[in-house]
Amino acid sequence: MAFVGVQPSDGPRFLRLRIGKTSEPRASRPVQAGIPTSCFRVVVFLAFWCAGSLVHAAVPSLSHLFPAGGRQGTSFPVTLGGKFDGERAGVWVSGDGVSISAPDKTGNATATISADATTGLRLVRAFNAEGASAVRWFSVGVVPEAQEKEPNDALDTGGKLDKLPVCVNGVLEKSGDIDGFTFQAEAGREIVASVEAYALGSPVDAVVNLFDEQGVRVAAAHDGRNLDPFLVWKAAKTGRYTLQISGFTHPPAADVRFTGGSADVYRLVITTDPVVTQLLPAVVPSGVKSRVELRGFNLGKIDPAFEIDGTKLAAGQTVQLLQLPKWSTGPMQIVASSTVPVTEKEPNNTAAEAMLVGLPCAAGGTISAAGDVDRYAFQAKKGERIVVRVRSKALGLPLDASARIESSDGKVIASNDDQGDSPDPLAGFTVPADGTYQAVVTDLFNKGGPMHDYVVEIGPEPSDFDVSLTSEATIKLVAGTTAELKAKVKRTGGFAGTLVASVEGLPEGVMADSAVVDEKKGEVKLSLIAAGSATGFSGAVRLGVFSKDTKPVVHRNAAFDLRGESKRGTTLLDTSDAIWLTVTPAKPATAKKSPPPVLGAVPK
Repeated sequence: MAFVGVQPSDGPRFLRLRIGKTSEPRASRPVQAGIPTSCFRVVVFLAFWCAGSLVHAAVPSLSHLFPAGGRQGTSFPVTLGGKFDGERAGVWVSGDGVSISAPDKTGNATATISADATTGLRLVRAFNAEGASAVRWFSVGVVPEAQEKEPNDALDTGGKLDKLPVCVNGVLEKSGDIDGFTFQAEAGREIVASVEAYALGSPVDAVVNLFDEQGVRVAAAHDGRNLDPFLVWKAAKTGRYTLQISGFTHPPAADVRFTGGSADVYRLVITTDPVVTQLLPAVVPSGVKSRVELRGFNLGKIDPAFEIDGTKLAAGQTVQLLQLPKWSTGPMQIVASSTVPVTEKEPNNTAAEAMLVGLPCAAGGTISAAGDVDRYAFQAKKGERIVVRVRSKALGLPLDASARIESSDGKVIASNDDQGDSPDPLAGFTVPADGTYQAVVTDLFNKGGPMHDYVVEIGPEPSDFDVSLTSEATIKLVAGTTAELKAKVKRTGGFAGTLVASVEGLPEGVMADSAVVDEKKGEVKLSLIAAGSATGFSGAVRLGVFSKDTKPVVHRNAAFDLRGESKRGTTLLDTSDAIWLTVTPAKPATAKKSPPPVLGAVPK
């Protein structure tokens, strides 16, 4: 408990103010003799006046949300972990169709998801007039939702799920916690279970185990496309099954045991319904409609041929999200290509069997079994710069791809298995002589299977550029001051011409002149200038770079990584271009304060 007291000094009769904490009972706190009550009141007033003048609202923090997602077309209570007080407090959610109300001091808020909100991950920040929290993730799904109820650690106390499919929202709330869920499954149906925990930013490496009615573990899963498990098991007989989830600390700790805590939230989808997990090929031409093959589990009599409207996909060879109206628990990732893709055809394991393709080429294939090798033969001319890019991990697929380029005599000219921060390979070479060359795709560890799909692109290195933010992704700007944004620009395929950077979405009272990217260093800096009259603002802005000399204009936003050094695998949302800007108005000029009254003076 805070207290204010007055004490005589050991020297001349001056009073000292003492502010602190005490456990003394009230009766034991002496009031110094000879001090007028009026003076004591003045001292108390001054103490609290000084203390109040030093109090500033803190930048909000956000450790987790629970539940960390919901179903399209619903509104529900959500609890945010962290601190949220201060002026202009609120919650920002990326994209359209999802909103979260400003939380009260205990973190209680309401999440609302529109019926047409796109599925998948969204970014969330808590903010106030002083700044914004680090991002957390929020997931939009399509199946009915439920929440776990304790106790559910033992096999015979698992929470009963009356109907599948369902998305269970839970939290591994204490060290050693295990959550179990019991459900019915018919013989011959494939039980599919997928977890979002790492994807939501939870500090946990989750594990799932599946048990039959006799308590025998029949299946387990540790990882999927990242640290989040993905489990598939065909029910041998009709009956009751129990799925348990637990987890280890991430990043890893020296003490290896099941972890738990309020931030260890997860979303667990369990289903025996049809689930589409991949498309073959996972590449389509942009601008036209085309057909792909649906692949997954429990598809039964579903027609595997599915039409994709490429007119709704951006041009260029980029990975994009595709919303499937049925048979999917979330969006699918697909490559939109500027060329008409082909599908790999077996046999193509040997040099003599290589599939002949023209350049540029985009193909979808599968390393269908352990030791499988896929080969693509192409013609190239001396002096051309040819690259071979393979995408699999980026599409959420398990293939650990390796790519190499061979000459007609079988000599390896170039090879790669990981390209920088990308878990997928990119191999390139300058053609030494006219002739036939082969692009070879394998699994780095000679694994394979029906889910080991990939997309390979072969051809001249694309003329393009990308932009990476090198300054902080959150900026605080006080009216009358400046701040700096920095980015690195990387050109590929000999992209030439002037590149100009500008900041988009700035509020009134804040400006930033455009700047030309340094062509040699590939760097650009922009100064944000807030006028002295700038008003308060909290929101996202973007640093964009566009080509001044090309038609059509090429535009890229500066992106930054969201997961840092703890990144393990890929998710549907690992980067962002939304830079958070907080503008604080200048403090109004205040009149000179009168000096504090002399202690001990008799008030008039």
